[in-house]
Amino acid sequence: MKYQTLIASLVLALVASPAFANNYRDSHSSRDSYNSRDSNKPRDSYAYNSSKASKYYLGLNGGLAVVDYESNTYTSPAFAFNAGYVLNEYLTAELTYANLGSMDLSGARVLNASGYSLGVVGLLPVSQSVALFGKFGVAATTYAIETNGVAGIKNSSVNPMHAIGVSFYINRKTDIRLIYDTYKLVDTITSAKRSLNVTSIGVLFRF
Repeated sequence: MKYQTLIASLVLALVASPAFANNYRDSHSSRDSYNSRDSNKPRDSYAYNSSKASKYYLGLNGGLAVVDYESNTYTSPAFAFNAGYVLNEYLTAELTYANLGSMDLSGARVLNASGYSLGVVGLLPVSQSVALFGKFGVAATTYAIETNGVAGIKNSSVNPMHAIGVSFYINRKTDIRLIYDTYKLVDTITSAKRSLNVTSIGVLFRF
């Protein structure tokens, strides 16, 4: 009886082994095929997804401009338009026009400021949907003091500018950004420099 059981077991093993081998091969082939297909999927990262969506983007942001003038601090609404080109997953080139506000100064005076800037934006992803960024470039700014409705001398200059912020990835076409920009205003007569800072929120559209 023992021999019959042993022989039956060997026969079953011989019969089952080809089927097992085929099943093993088929299962691994299927898994390899799945992994191959999966490897072709886009990487799930902020930098990869945002950079692969498009090479171009437009943005609009608005917020509050703050400047110290004659030992006082003045504020005004401000806004900016941005146009950018994606260089790679972590760098973009960005051109900005900024209306830097109209501050009501003492003595019936108004400080009007605006500027253009060109810079490089560097991304530092911290999660799949959030990235820190910094912008460094140059800005051509102009401001003038209007007194009793009469425009004053325009003070124009070109200076370094920078910005820091946080970008929230909504989808492959849209980001929401919080931005803190710093510009320099220079008096062309006295060469006095003052910083104008803008805190704003904006939206970025890729196309």
